Amino acid sequence: MRRIDVMNISMNQIQMFLAVARLGNITNASQYLNVSQSTLSKNIQKLEQELDLILFIREKNRLRLSPAGKVLQRELSNVSVLVENAVIKAHNQQAVQKNPLIIALPMSVTEQEYLFPALNKMCSEYPDFQYFIEYYTFHELPFAVLSDEVDVAFTPLFQDNLVDRMGLNHKVIKYMPLTVTMTSENPLNQKSVIMPADLKFQNFFVLSETLMPEYMEYVINPVCEEGKFNPRIAFYASSTEAMIASIQNDDEIYITDDGCVRPTNPNLCTYPIQGTTSGVIAVWNHSKHKYLQRLLETIE
Repeated sequence: MRRIDVMNISMNQIQMFLAVARLGNITNASQYLNVSQSTLSKNIQKLEQELDLILFIREKNRLRLSPAGKVLQRELSNVSVLVENAVIKAHNQQAVQKNPLIIALPMSVTEQEYLFPALNKMCSEYPDFQYFIEYYTFHELPFAVLSDEVDVAFTPLFQDNLVDRMGLNHKVIKYMPLTVTMTSENPLNQKSVIMPADLKFQNFFVLSETLMPEYMEYVINPVCEEGKFNPRIAFYASSTEAMIASIQNDDEIYITDDGCVRPTNPNLCTYPIQGTTSGVIAVWNHSKHKYLQRLLETIE
C-alpha cells in the first residue's frame, strides 16, 4: 500500500461519501446535498484515488459499499458526530451558556434505575443544572475519562482495578449480584437457586479477552474458582448485545451483572448467581464541574 496523506481529505468529501453510502446512488445523494451529480461523482472518485481504496461496487444505477467502504463508513460516521458535537460545545462555551455535565455510560448498561432519578432530582433542585449523555463501549470508556472528553463515567465494578491503574478517581455507587443468562430450555431453569458450581458443564459466551481482559479476570475467573472448575469458552463476543443475539443452545450461558441490559428475547432467562457481587462505579479525572460531587451524593 502506498503512503496515504489523510490531511488531503476534507470534511466536505467525508459528507459526500457518507451521503452516497447511506442513499445508495449519486442521484439521490446529489439532491440531498444540493450539489451537481458531476461534482459529487468527481469528489467520490478523488477520495478513492487519495485513499487508494475501492469504496463502492458499481451496479447499474446503484452503488453498493465495498467491504473497505463499510469500514470507512462506520469509522467516519463517528468522526462526523465528534466534529458536530465539538462545534456545538465550542458555541456553548463562546456564548457563555450553561456548562453541561458530560456523562459517559457503557452501551450495554441500564442506567435508569440508579442514574435518571438522581438526574431528575438535580434538574428540579438546581435550575442551571444541565447534562448530556454519551455512550461508549466498555473498552473505550476509561480512555474517554482519561482524556477528559467526559466529566464522569458510570461503569461496572469489574473495571475498578483498571481505572485505579490509570490513576483515575472512582467510587462504588451501588452493589448488585452477577447474573447468568440462558435459554428457557436449559436444565438450570429447574433450579430455585443457581450457585457457581451449577455452571460447570455450561458453554460460556464471554467478552473478548483482547478488548476486555478485566471481564475474564474479575468476573468469569472468580465465579469458576468458586465453583471449582475451568470455564468452557464457546464464543468471544465484542459486546453484551452480541452475546444476547448469539446464544441459542440449551447449554450456553453468559454472565454479566444485574445492571446490564436484559434480553428482550422471550426464550432467554436471567437469574442471579448466589454468593457473587458486582456493581457500578463512578469514574472521573480532572473534572471541576460544580455539580459532579453533588450528583454522586444524590445517587447515594
